[in-house]
Amino acid sequence: MCQAGPSALRLVFSFGLSALAVVLTLAILTLLFGRLFCSFMCPLGSFLSFVALFSKKGRKKIFPITGGLILGLFVGAMVFGLALVFRLLDPYSLFGRAITAPLWFGIVFFVVILVVTLLFGRLFCTSFCPVGLLLSLLAKRSAFGISIPDACVHCGKCENVCPTGCIDQKKNEVKREYCVMCLDCLTVCPRTGPTFSFLWKSSEKEKAPDLERRKFLVSLSVGAGVGLAGGGVF
Repeated sequence: MCQAGPSALRLVFSFGLSALAVVLTLAILTLLFGRLFCSFMCPLGSFLSFVALFSKKGRKKIFPITGGLILGLFVGAMVFGLALVFRLLDPYSLFGRAITAPLWFGIVFFVVILVVTLLFGRLFCTSFCPVGLLLSLLAKRSAFGISIPDACVHCGKCENVCPTGCIDQKKNEVKREYCVMCLDCLTVCPRTGPTFSFLWKSSEKEKAPDLERRKFLVSLSVGAGVGLAGGGVF
């Protein structure tokens, strides 16, 4: 009842007050604290948080084009009442199928997700999960989150331990839309590194154009077009 994916589907296909309450609550939480849901409320996300502790160190890659295409496909198909893309990749549904489906499916799923997470961190959460991609639209403007102060010594420890690759120390930047609030970066810094702070400030530094954001929006438009076309044909 409290999961984002099933609640969103219930809200779209069979409007209910309980589903509306869950969706609004999660939206407010995301606007306040970013993608808190991904590490502390999502069953698959909680599992991946643990696995990511043992993942390969180093900055992880983010694929905004893949994420935009998947989210666009989902939105476009939903216009025609098709939830196939969402159901296939919804983390709650995936985790549930892995546990309740035939043994071979569960074994294959866990092996694949383990290998992917160990090699690439939480790639699923940043580039494939429809729930995470939807939450990222709100998390971009969250009130609280991880930030890097100007006094950072750029030792690289937080960047190496971040499971999503959202920290860029050279730019003193944390990409909030990809941060899943695992808080691992706060535990490794020896000095004045990442902090959990209030981010809605009256004056912010002027930033360079976000090329990743542009790629995401372009791929989102393409995905939505494909989803609309596919839904119409179906």
